[in-house]
Amino acid sequence: MKSHKTPPVGQDAGRDRKATALALTSGLVALISFGLAPRSSLAAGPPYTFKVITTIGSAAPGGGAFVSDFEPTGLNNHGQLAFTAEPNVPGEEAIFMAGSGSIQQVMRFGQSAPGGGNFSVFELGIVGLNDFGDAAFAFTLVPPGGNPGDTDFGPPIYGGLYRWSHLTASLSPVVVPNVTPDPSGGVFVGIGFNANLNNRGNLAFAGFVTNTPVGLGKAICIQKPSGSITSLVRSGDSSPDGGTFLLSSVGVTVSMNDVGDIAFQGNTTMDADPDHTKVYFRRAATGTVQLIPQPAGVLQQAWAGCTCAIVEPRPLSPKWAILRPAAGFSTSSPA
Repeated sequence: MKSHKTPPVGQDAGRDRKATALALTSGLVALISFGLAPRSSLAAGPPYTFKVITTIGSAAPGGGAFVSDFEPTGLNNHGQLAFTAEPNVPGEEAIFMAGSGSIQQVMRFGQSAPGGGNFSVFELGIVGLNDFGDAAFAFTLVPPGGNPGDTDFGPPIYGGLYRWSHLTASLSPVVVPNVTPDPSGGVFVGIGFNANLNNRGNLAFAGFVTNTPVGLGKAICIQKPSGSITSLVRSGDSSPDGGTFLLSSVGVTVSMNDVGDIAFQGNTTMDADPDHTKVYFRRAATGTVQLIPQPAGVLQQAWAGCTCAIVEPRPLSPKWAILRPAAGFSTSSPA
């Protein structure tokens, strides 16, 4: 077992892995939200209003005070904000939900995890948040036989995937490592970065599996509200670029619209470097996976660092935004 202790090397190693997968997420010393001003006021003033949600040093729900930074990764159309922060000790993370003038704790490091085990110290990537206020996230777990604060980034990453219900303010497990069945056989042995939850309650994610033509790999899956999990694409499957998917990059970003179309990034045998990912689109109606062409003039390093987000849910003509950390964004369509 590869176990990273909390002080101090383990913290640095975990932060490095998380920073690689969160290239688009910035740490802020004050968490600020914004909303569109009423249409009638656009001519008279700025189109956005800003307000402070909380600041470093402010009391954190559940105890302690916010330290180090904030990682806001989920914002819905009702102004609710899901964010990750460190409520006591730098490097020991928790997840919070802000809305209607208050902040609620979803979970924090050290707590018992539903389905078994204990939460370690790192939230993994993007918190999925839909317009109903439900959320989903991946979080590291203390490895078997480990001590509080231990992490194992493998691969596979020893962590689980969880849903949070706004109705019950409670967590439920989606993926528990070495327990949850892989729909293609065997079990999930770990969880990847990032979770995406749409308004139909479908959850898209990447999990570590062993039942692939290449052995240990990743599977891009959807869990329905009923709890059933379907595998869409996995390591060893044929890819549209003429190779086979490896999906070995640290952060495989998955985005899903409300009709179930999926956009994701990943590397293949045509260029096995984990940092050389391409962007793909899977149409829900047909199951067909398409390669999104790399725009002319965009360097491979910049294209590999993109995050793909589907921004229009029309089933016949979905559109997406390709986000580049240093160069703004571009838009295109698979139609």
